[in-house]
Amino acid sequence: MIIKLKNRALIKVTGEDASSFLQSQFSNNIDLIKSNKIQINAYCQHQGKIMAILWVFSKYNHFYISLPEELKALIIKKINTYKMMSNVDIKDLSNQINQYGLVDEENKDAYLLKNNLSLLTTSKLVDGLESHNLWEKACIDNKIP
Repeated sequence: MIIKLKNRALIKVTGEDASSFLQSQFSNNIDLIKSNKIQINAYCQHQGKIMAILWVFSKYNHFYISLPEELKALIIKKINTYKMMSNVDIKDLSNQINQYGLVDEENKDAYLLKNNLSLLTTSKLVDGLESHNLWEKACIDNKIP
């Protein structure tokens, strides 16, 4: 099953300091991101309260962050606050790249989220369902926040 994820934003982080910059921002070790796999990260306030759960993956030495659309403005603003001293570029690709959730589907270009769930990002349109509820259920069934 292929589901268009219209409710998710996509941010690209590039630059010489991208890895170390993200390492200082997120909860997990960015250096441990594996090819074709998504790493789930928490983005926290300085008090330790979680602001967002982010899906981070790497492609061609660039980092991509998939997150709920309603948190995009907050997260971009917060990340930009800390990039002053880092050589990074942060770009919102939400209107250029489509995101699709794959349930029990194989695709060599998809990033494994967990078990039978993957995320496909492409500038092309792919035939798929537009049911946010089906994807949410698949994530809950696989214990993905």
